[in-house]
Amino acid sequence: MATAVLRKEEGFGLVLAIAAHAGLVAWLVLRPPMPEPLPVPETMTVTLSDEVGLTSTSPEPAAEPSPDSAPVIGEAPPPPEPVARIEPLPAPKVVPRPVPKATPRPVVPQRATPAPRPTPRATSAPPRNQPPAKAGGSRLGDDFLKGVPNAQATGTSSLVPLGQIGQSARNSINAAIYREIRPHWQGQVPQGPDAELLVSLISIELNSDGSLARDPILLEQKTNALNQVQARRHAEVAIRAIRRAAPFDLPPELYNYWRRPPPLRMRKSP
Repeated sequence: MATAVLRKEEGFGLVLAIAAHAGLVAWLVLRPPMPEPLPVPETMTVTLSDEVGLTSTSPEPAAEPSPDSAPVIGEAPPPPEPVARIEPLPAPKVVPRPVPKATPRPVVPQRATPAPRPTPRATSAPPRNQPPAKAGGSRLGDDFLKGVPNAQATGTSSLVPLGQIGQSARNSINAAIYREIRPHWQGQVPQGPDAELLVSLISIELNSDGSLARDPILLEQKTNALNQVQARRHAEVAIRAIRRAAPFDLPPELYNYWRRPPPLRMRKSP
C-alpha cells in the first residue's frame, strides 16, 4: 500500500492548526471563573383606581428640618434694640403779609401860570440875498494857510494859485477828503480772501461848493487771483461812499487844488 506524502505547504498548515487547537484547549482549562450574573430586579405592581379618598393617607411632613448640629446651651441673646422712627417735620405755614393800604396824597392846588409877555419884534430884518453859511465850517483850520502866500482865512478872498500851494496844505486837503469818506466806507468793504490787498483808484472832480461836478470814475484796480471775485463790488461800494460824502467841506481859497484832487486810493482803510 502506498504511503501518502504531504507537501511542504500542507505540513505547515497542519502544524498551525494543531497549535491553534492546543491553545484553545489550554485557555478553556485555565480560564478564570466567570462573575455571577446580576439579580433580576423585582417588578412593581401599579394599580389604577377611579375612586378618590377624602383624607390623605400619606405621612405628614416634618414641621422643621432637624438642625445640622446640636444647640449650644448658654445665655440667651439680648433682645434687639428698638429702632427710633424719624417723623418728617411739618411744612412751615406761610402767613401772608398784610398789604399796607395806599395813603392818599394831599392835593396841592396849582398856581395859575402867568401869561407870557409878548416879545418885541426885531426892527431890522436880515438881508434876503445873503447865502446861508455852511454848518460846522472847514475841518482843516487856518493854521496850514500860513505858509501859503496871499492866502486869507475868510472865504471872500481870491483863489490861491496852484503853484503857491505847499505840500503840507495839499496833504491836509487829501486827509480831509478821506476823513469825510471814511464813515460811509468802513463796514461796507467786501470781505473775503486778500480783501485788504484790493485797491480801487478813483478820480473825482468837485465844484466850488464841494459837490461832485461829475460822477466818480474808476481808473485802475490792483487785484490778485484770490480777491478778483470781489473787484467789481469793491469799486461799486467805493463810488457809493464818495457820493454819500459829498459835498465836501474844504477851504474855498485852495479850490485850484481840490477842484481835481489826486485819484483816491480806496482800500480797506482809506
